[in-house]
Order: sequence, then C-alpha cells, then structure tokens
Amino acid sequence: MNIKIKPLLTTIGIILSISMISLSAVEKQSSLISKEKKLWEDERIAITLDKIERTDSYPSEFKMPGYRYPPPKEGYDFIVLCVTITQIKDIHLGMPERSAQTKPTLVDTHGNVYELANVKYTGVEYKEGLTGSDYEIIQGAKGIFLFKTPKNEEPKIFKFVYSYWESWEEKVIKYGQIDIKISQN
Repeated sequence: MNIKIKPLLTTIGIILSISMISLSAVEKQSSLISKEKKLWEDERIAITLDKIERTDSYPSEFKMPGYRYPPPKEGYDFIVLCVTITQIKDIHLGMPERSAQTKPTLVDTHGNVYELANVKYTGVEYKEGLTGSDYEIIQGAKGIFLFKTPKNEEPKIFKFVYSYWESWEEKVIKYGQIDIKISQN
C-alpha cells in the first residue's frame, strides 16, 4: 500500500509544480505588461498610453442617447487611444483645442496626418464660484481620443497637443506637445 501512495503523491507533486510554474509565468507576464507601460513626459506633464483600439463602429464612450451614429465611410474605421495623465507639474491643464494647429493629431506610417474627431476626459475639476468654463483636468484623469483613418494605414505617432496656463489670476493659454510613438515602423 505504501508503494501505491508514493507514486500518487509524486504525480500530485509534479502536477502542483507544473501548475505553480505556469502560475508564476502568468504573474510575471502580467507584471511585465504593467511595468512596460511607457511614460511620456515633458517639463509640465506626464502621461501613459493605456490602450489603442481599432473599431469599425462608433465607440460607445462617445455615444449620446437618442442620436444615430453612422459607420465611417467606406474603407475607413476608428482609432481609439486611451491615456492617463499621471503627473501635472505646476500648471493648470485644459481640454484639447479644436483649432487646426493646437489640437492632437495622429500620424500614420506614411506620414499622413489625421485630425481629432472627438475627445472625452474623466477627471475634470471646476473652480468654485466661477463659470462653467473655469475648469482644469486633474492628475489621474483619463482621456479618450477618437480618430477616423483608412483601414489599411497603421498609426505611428500620436501628437498629444495640450493647452495649459500657469495661474488662475493671469489665465494666459499656452500649448505643449508630447509625441507618443505607437509603431516602430
């Protein structure tokens, strides 16, 4: 009887060892993924690119009830980029501008530039006692950026253009830019 139990225990031990090795590999992989999240920064802010997604339907994050969202035109789809503002250094951060020269853009591997179609932030703080236009994006905020691109083009660089000001008393709008490499091509 002792002989039958010993092989069974050995088999169970081998199975447990293999399971622990597999679990350890999964833990290392997930920690590598989080450690490899690249930080992009300049002297004013730091951001991480959390997710990039390509979809052929209008993203639900931007949909409003009761409005019909048409699919992109033939041969195009949507690129959704999600970022986190991880640090803000002595400035007040504003929403991306809508003018052609001061808004974020996406550049593909052939150098074609795509304009921002929509943007949404979670983590906006309004200044007390002032109008709705007096707000700032706070540290830890999440931004979702939407672009329409041809299906056959690969995004290469996300030009994260942002507006900021240094004080509420003298709210002089300035601009900064961080280029985020998406593709090595």
